[in-house]
Amino acid sequence: MIGKPGPLTGKVLGRRYLLGDVLGHGGFGMVYEAVQQDLGRTVAVKMLHDYRGDDLHSLLRLKLEARAAAGLDHPNIVQVTDFQH
Repeated sequence: MIGKPGPLTGKVLGRRYLLGDVLGHGGFGMVYEAVQQDLGRTVAVKMLHDYRGDDLHSLLRLKLEARAAAGLDHPNIVQVTDFQH
């Protein structure tokens, strides 16, 4: 499924991110290539699997992961620029 359309390909998330092909997936969620439409830049969007979306533990884990990554600054580490729930 990597590099191929996923279940959300073509959808617009948060009125901002146009989701493209799947870049990766695992037990926690899927990562999509996306275009941040207002700025015209390519980004990666990590989405929880549907069955985890209502799980407060999973949401907290994703938020903590985003906060930890947002505090890092290195050319080999993805930059976190947004978090929506």
